[in-house]
Amino acid sequence: MVAGIAKAVLDDHAAAEIMADRVFLGHADAAMQLHRVLRDKARRLADPDLGGREVVVALLGIGVGVFGFAPRLTSLVCWAAVAWAFLIDMLGSAIKVNHWVMDTSLLYHMALAPAISPNWTIAGVYMAIGCLAALLGGWRFISRDLASS
Repeated sequence: MVAGIAKAVLDDHAAAEIMADRVFLGHADAAMQLHRVLRDKARRLADPDLGGREVVVALLGIGVGVFGFAPRLTSLVCWAAVAWAFLIDMLGSAIKVNHWVMDTSLLYHMALAPAISPNWTIAGVYMAIGCLAALLGGWRFISRDLASS
């Protein structure tokens, strides 16, 4: 999950530095490194052309939410969401798929910025879903009794 955030938000050099830290020093240090780089480069997150960051926030929030409730299913759910988004995106361009099915893909609503102005309603909904899922997952993780499980 750290790798996805690093690659989506940061330039190649900073992402490579974080990934090297994750490999050699462990996930906790890589998370601290990611926090440091994001703090220094927070202006890029507030870019008017989101460039897919709303999808990253939604997927990250879903991942944290699932981790809080069912940690063993986190990677399965996150990879399933990504695979579903790509599958629906590819099928939707090849065959006629119902628009309700297309709406379930995270990538379907992403604007091809800067050519097209972002849909701020969809971006706000994605951000809200990601933040709400992350808050619920964080709350559940903090309140969970780890000794009995």
